[in-house]
Amino acid sequence: MTKIALFGSTGQICRAILLALLTTTPHEIASIDQPSSENKAKEIDVCEEEKKRLKTAGINILEAVGYGMHLLHTDENGRGVLHPTWNIKEDGNRKALHHPPISAGQRASLVSLDPAGRAVYTLHILGDADAAVDFTHIDNLAAFVVFTIDSPDVAGNKSLNIVSDRISYNELTTLLEKYSKKK
Repeated sequence: MTKIALFGSTGQICRAILLALLTTTPHEIASIDQPSSENKAKEIDVCEEEKKRLKTAGINILEAVGYGMHLLHTDENGRGVLHPTWNIKEDGNRKALHHPPISAGQRASLVSLDPAGRAVYTLHILGDADAAVDFTHIDNLAAFVVFTIDSPDVAGNKSLNIVSDRISYNELTTLLEKYSKKK
């Protein structure tokens, strides 16, 4: 049985990896989290067969839920590896927090609330709105990580490109209009 130390299992990505490990493999998992992170535990809703298998393997079925803790896996240059766009998000958050009206306490956020009943909403899209973009579902990423652990000879040192959906922003806008009944 492989022993796995999972750092930051209360974060968005690692939580998905933890769930994939707990529900699909019999590995021994040590969850290592930041001591200051606030954790709660609740039972995962898995089928009885999975529960029996996990109990037989000596695993208690718990889902870690944390607040505000994100452990970013970086390369040697400090850039995000599993979630490269995290760097862009962190940059934007840092700039927003230091925006003069927020620093002065005049505004709580840069995003104004959408008034209820508004019939039209503008999506601001940079670049070509018809270009197809790859979107990856976090659960698919977690499944890939587990497969890499279980089959390193097949998956090890391979390019990470797990595409769940390929869709343009215009197509995405059409779906939003269809299901939200707004333009």
